[in-house]
Amino acid sequence: MKKVYFLLIYVFALNTFAQQQEQYSQYMLNYYLINPAAAGIDDYTDIRSAWRKQWHSIKGAPTNMYITLNQALNKVHNVHKIERQHKKIKPYHVIGGTIQGQQLGALSYYSVLGSYGYHTPLSQKWALSSALSFGFTSIHLNSSKVDFGDNIYDPKTIEQSSFQPDINLGIWLYSSDVFIGLSSSNMLQTALGDLDKIKRHYYLTAGYNFVINKDVSLVPSFLLKSTITSSTQLDINLKAKFMNSYWIGTGY
Repeated sequence: MKKVYFLLIYVFALNTFAQQQEQYSQYMLNYYLINPAAAGIDDYTDIRSAWRKQWHSIKGAPTNMYITLNQALNKVHNVHKIERQHKKIKPYHVIGGTIQGQQLGALSYYSVLGSYGYHTPLSQKWALSSALSFGFTSIHLNSSKVDFGDNIYDPKTIEQSSFQPDINLGIWLYSSDVFIGLSSSNMLQTALGDLDKIKRHYYLTAGYNFVINKDVSLVPSFLLKSTITSSTQLDINLKAKFMNSYWIGTGY
């Protein structure tokens, strides 16, 4: 009976686990992480990476990492002011890729995704981007990291791995001062065997760039994250930028 109770508790814990996908407190430096349509807005080849360990003193706490790359194709950059003023801004394509990983106790979660986006000018000030990312996600349950206590149980019977396709979608409405994004990740709801299904995650974000003077601007923003059926979380941020080269900020 102890073995049965253990399995029931373990399955219940997996299915009620809240943090199923990576969480990054500094996502405002890389919105491409949560929305593939945010790629290609900047006028350069964008390569970024980060590593994060949550709740450092807690055993088995989440450890996250990522590497992202995206590049706009045939884009008329902001530095080409004369061309932008006298010619209609043309649509352009964006390609990119993401490698993400999360280690959470006995669970590990990795994904490799490539993305394609298309930016459509709506006016001289506003543009709309839509994008899709597609790739594969790997989820693994390492039973050697599970504490079975005094139960005599074969860990291999619950060790599971899953390697499945994954799709993310996003749209991004923006100008030089405003951005509004809506996206959904894990559209195919990757599952770990018969135990756990990663829910679809939805992200709504928006922000505004208040120009104080030529050297200083303030950027308040928010991110609403939800799985609709189980949990919703709101992040609020404020970032101050100096000479477009340095920043300091706070978030809740």
